[in-house]
Amino acid sequence: MKEKLKTSQNEHNKDKLDYFDENEENKIINVRKKALNIKTKLEKISSVEVEGATQVVEKFEQKLRIEWPVLFGENPKFIFVYVDLDSFYASVEMLKNKSLHNVPLAVGGNAMICACNYKAREYKVKAGMPGYIAKNLCPTLLIIKPNMEKYNYYSEIIMGILSKYDKNLEMYGIDEACLSFDKDSFNTAYNILSKKTDLKKKIDFENSCVLFTFENICKIVEEIRNCIFDTTGLTISAGISVCRGLAKLSSKVNKPNGQFCLKNNFQTYLNDLDVDELNGIGKRTKELLFRTFNLKKVKELQENIHLLYLSLKMKTFNMLFRLSYGLSIFDGLRPVSYTSLSKKSINKEYSFKATNDYIEIMNNIYNISKYVSKKMQKNNYLSFLISVKIKFSDFNSFTIQRQCKVPIKTIEDIFDTVIDLLTNHFSDKSIKQKLYESICNVNTIRLIGIKVSSLIKEMNFNLIQKYTNDMVICSERLCPICNLGFFNESNFIFESHVNICLDKQQTEKRNINRTLLKFFKSRNTEPNEKYV
Repeated sequence: MKEKLKTSQNEHNKDKLDYFDENEENKIINVRKKALNIKTKLEKISSVEVEGATQVVEKFEQKLRIEWPVLFGENPKFIFVYVDLDSFYASVEMLKNKSLHNVPLAVGGNAMICACNYKAREYKVKAGMPGYIAKNLCPTLLIIKPNMEKYNYYSEIIMGILSKYDKNLEMYGIDEACLSFDKDSFNTAYNILSKKTDLKKKIDFENSCVLFTFENICKIVEEIRNCIFDTTGLTISAGISVCRGLAKLSSKVNKPNGQFCLKNNFQTYLNDLDVDELNGIGKRTKELLFRTFNLKKVKELQENIHLLYLSLKMKTFNMLFRLSYGLSIFDGLRPVSYTSLSKKSINKEYSFKATNDYIEIMNNIYNISKYVSKKMQKNNYLSFLISVKIKFSDFNSFTIQRQCKVPIKTIEDIFDTVIDLLTNHFSDKSIKQKLYESICNVNTIRLIGIKVSSLIKEMNFNLIQKYTNDMVICSERLCPICNLGFFNESNFIFESHVNICLDKQQTEKRNINRTLLKFFKSRNTEPNEKYV
């Protein structure tokens, strides 16, 4: 009987494997068709158009030199540290269970693997891979169900430690984050660590006066990594460089439990990398670049970037252009005031065993809504745009979104909007079918994701609302902060401008609080000249 069940399971997994391979193959075939169409288009392009594209690309580079002069030899005002916990989910599982240290381990299920340890990676098992494929690669692989409560617990401890050293810590997920240091934040980090350890004796800084240099940042980062290990028992890898993209690339160099600093010769470092090593270029984009332009290396990508300008959408071209210089999608167009950067979105995805059980799906949606709402309320954010992502057991997926007229923030707001979106998507409107009836008729679902974007600080929104409600209807509107006039611009443009001004005003107030001006302003007096 057991043998029959095992045979039946193997056949079931084989069918799934065939379906997965077929799905992946279809995606590659579509990419190759697209590549063929682009090549046909390129054959008709004249030399005059090529010359024009070359000149346009030169202008893009000139703008980039202004936006990111540090990539072209200038001294950095900011140094970025990208940190990534080493096989986080698997490492947490191994913390309490020593017997798991020397076995191939994955966290997830038969449908999808969330993470795996380095022993499993020796068999080419990786995150995002279906569990039954991983089992084919490594028959001895042990797959454990994820415990998100446990992972969130350790993540909050670690992110709490990191946020002490950078109040504007950028979190990209449960196990990834980026710190940005300038002279002030470096001194803050040094002072924090000095109180915890006898840092001056322990670390040989390169100057008697502690200066803002790559070498000293590296020593600070090493101490932060040690602090995280001592507190949690988990290891963390770090990359240090002049932008987020290069810092993330650097974080992979000495994994696990290491760090790497890339402080100069950026283009030399990038030139020999395969294009898919850049953050943001996946398997299909790599295939498109190779099939269309015969590009494999970053150097070749830069040399032929004018052809991409002629043949790809502007958004795609601009992304690839910036990636080829080491920037990531998180490196904004203007790296001037990092303290005023606001988070653009908050999202959470959750994979689970494929199901169309209504109650289980509702529980997952509620838990994700709760997570997103908690993040929003922690930072006092409101959202005007919500997106829902669904993946099925047959590897197809879809994303739907809604622009909200009223800002959302609470669990109930998010949950109700998601349910309404799914009801409209799944239900047969002709018979007004309810969601629980229609969801049982679709393929089993294995992933749900919720994303909120178009974020604005609640305080800023309330100020904008108060101003616009009190404002007399007329042809001209004035910004309440800088008095700039707006005539025919849309409300969105006007409100966005006011929001930026409010952020700047708050930053200035924080800066004043760090100086003696706070003392005099609180008394409505100016400093006496003889003491200045």
